[in-house]
Amino acid sequence: MRFRLAVLLLCVFLISKAQDSTVVATVQDSVVEELDSVELRYGVKMYATLEELADSVFEKLKTKKFDDLLPFIATANMLSEEFDSLDMGYLQRLSVIKAQYMVNSLRKDHLKMLRYAKKFHLNFREMYLIGHRYREREKDGHIYGEITYECESGRHKFYITFFALKLVDHWFLADDLKAEEIIDPMKSRGR
Repeated sequence: MRFRLAVLLLCVFLISKAQDSTVVATVQDSVVEELDSVELRYGVKMYATLEELADSVFEKLKTKKFDDLLPFIATANMLSEEFDSLDMGYLQRLSVIKAQYMVNSLRKDHLKMLRYAKKFHLNFREMYLIGHRYREREKDGHIYGEITYECESGRHKFYITFFALKLVDHWFLADDLKAEEIIDPMKSRGR
């Protein structure tokens, strides 16, 4: 009986020491690398500036895979945290619907953009950035951004545009993802 008690106490002691060393390692890691509490809460990389989001999205657009864009889209929990309400049950259902709408809308926009690129022979994998424009705006107390890239791929120049939304102090891909070819007026006249 005493032997079992001694073994049990030894196990408890060893487990508590292991947890203490884990806590110390975690504290040391957090001092070395500061993590945003929102990133920890949701477990995803988030972008504090519109420029960071735009650069990351541009690199993922080159892959032509919609699944690579999913980490840039806000989740239902992020939406419900931003749009606070007294009716939590209704808010949760509404935020899930909004999040699903955003994903489905962006998926459709992505497919349209890929069809457009195929039709006009725009090679996304070979595209490079010529210029960009970021604009932050506010409407009804919500901050959103307009991102426009000027790109070139082979002989073709085109714009890629989309909207971003600021939620929980971070930027997310929101809506209206599209590509448009830049028409050179000199070429259209036949000169």
